[in-house]
Amino acid sequence: MAKIVLHEGEDINSALKRFNKKVMKDDIMNECRRREYFLKPSDIRKEQARRAKKLKASIVRKNQKDY
Repeated sequence: MAKIVLHEGEDINSALKRFNKKVMKDDIMNECRRREYFLKPSDIRKEQARRAKKLKASIVRKNQKDY
């Protein structure tokens, strides 16, 4: 849970900026999006395999550019 304390005489805009930075740092929004709907364990494994394949392909492409 992201929580900030308002300082004496602090502007609401600066407090909101601090709050947004804390939310992004704590990765709360990505967690909310991930939990927005249920994924079966098999779908999670498929997604992880797809991401790994994509990452491997990008690494191969990057290494081919070096030659």
